[in-house]
Amino acid sequence: MRRRTTAFTLIELLVVIAIIAILAAILFPVFSRAREKARQTSCLSNLKQLGLAANMYAQDYDETLPIVAIGPGLTYTLPDGTSHSGYLLWHTAIFPYVKNIGVYNCPSYRTSMYSGQYTGGGAYGINTLNDGLTLGQINFPSESMFFAEASGSDSYNLDGDTAGANDEMTANPRHNGGLNNAFVDGHAKWMKAENIPPFGTSSRYWYGPYTGSNP
Repeated sequence: MRRRTTAFTLIELLVVIAIIAILAAILFPVFSRAREKARQTSCLSNLKQLGLAANMYAQDYDETLPIVAIGPGLTYTLPDGTSHSGYLLWHTAIFPYVKNIGVYNCPSYRTSMYSGQYTGGGAYGINTLNDGLTLGQINFPSESMFFAEASGSDSYNLDGDTAGANDEMTANPRHNGGLNNAFVDGHAKWMKAENIPPFGTSSRYWYGPYTGSNP
């Protein structure tokens, strides 16, 4: 008596392949979004730490917030251990309170990695409209941005120059159509790119001393 063997027919095999392809098409975007969400959370944590570092800096300097650059004419040691003469950028000014170079890097932005060097690039920028203000001069600290995600060769300096502070931030939002921000009061949150107000002094988001109602 011959034993009957079971085997897939060509049609059955094609059906199985089609089902696998459909499942992959459904699940891969889900996995991709989940990975990006994890990177977004890591980036948010970085900005939270930068915001807290800025507040600790202020406590040591008569409640004066750090500025984009101090100098020129300074000779000092960069976070990577090398000596530099000239301006001292905010990265170095708050590094004693951060103590971790990795905090300056967004996991979704590998174009301009910060490794403790002197650079105008990087994943995050400082809001220069609040340069040198004291905590007491910020009327709405929970609404006034101090650090935010940015990109480009001038990303460290959100100053509304020819590149445009908003362009550096919102042209390529890295996390699900939005970007992370750290505010003067120390908290950090994600915002949709289209909800970032235009750069200027008539905005609580951009200018701490502003007393009006514009976001």
